[in-house]
Amino acid sequence: MIMRRRIIKILLIIVLPVIGSFLFYRKVSFVYEAPNAFRDKMNYLYDSAHKHDMLFLGSSRVLLHIDPRVIDSVCHVDSYNLGVEGLTIAELRMMLDVCIRQGKAPRVLVLNVDPATLQVVGVYYNFDQVFDYALRDSVVYRTMAAVQDRYKYKWKYFFYKLQKCLGINDGFKMEGLTESTEKFHQRVRSLWGDTGVYLGKGFRPSHASYHAPYEPPSRAPWQEEGFELLNDIIHTCKEQGIRLVLVTAPVYKDYYKVIINADSMAEKIEASAKSGNVPYLNMMKDTLSMDKQYFYNTNHLNFGGAELYSMELASRLSRLEGIREQ
Repeated sequence: MIMRRRIIKILLIIVLPVIGSFLFYRKVSFVYEAPNAFRDKMNYLYDSAHKHDMLFLGSSRVLLHIDPRVIDSVCHVDSYNLGVEGLTIAELRMMLDVCIRQGKAPRVLVLNVDPATLQVVGVYYNFDQVFDYALRDSVVYRTMAAVQDRYKYKWKYFFYKLQKCLGINDGFKMEGLTESTEKFHQRVRSLWGDTGVYLGKGFRPSHASYHAPYEPPSRAPWQEEGFELLNDIIHTCKEQGIRLVLVTAPVYKDYYKVIINADSMAEKIEASAKSGNVPYLNMMKDTLSMDKQYFYNTNHLNFGGAELYSMELASRLSRLEGIREQ
């Protein structure tokens, strides 16, 4: 009898938190109505009947920075912003493969690469969203499983999702379970801050003011895997007849106090570009980088900065061979 009670207690200790986390996960899923760039851009690849002749692919430094409407007016193209916050080169390669498989390979692909993008050992923080596509699309599964072990075994996906949910602060979780869906929704929205709204063609700028908490100087991890995937993208574009342009968006001058090997990383990117015979527009130290009013942190432009950057990028792209529609 005593042993039975102990077993019941142990099961309660283990099972109740798991059930609570699962219910919380379900509630989060139902009320998550903020602009979800990954879902939106993947839906574009699968569902949109429109095929653009120029695509911009990258992390938040594409999503928040490049206004396709500006590019279109200068380069006389039809472009779309495929940027998603937090993506690494692994997810970007996957999106390119899906794009090609879905018959939406662009005539021109502009790929933003920087030190953060090339870090592939760490997992994309919204990795659980990738699972949903990996379960139904062999292209997503194959490209991601080849790079990160987390994607290899589909039966583990549920447990990875649950593990992520268990990591959420328990106080926040308990309040979320007990309050109404509407109140919970409002509270979650307040934590997102200025997520911005889409202004068209996948562009979602931020209007936030500059705020950059102190970060100790560090070196971006030198991951050869990242450059191998970059070289694979270069090869794929050549194979598919896609005109590839590499670009690195501006950063505020204080960025170099945080990422002290940023220049050497850019040199490595340039070497990959030269080896693949593709143009590389390194705009990290563009004139915008000296003026704080155009940024909301050290590596993200605000809306005003994004418009100026888009105009300068459009100007440089228009001077490259094979960019303008003939």
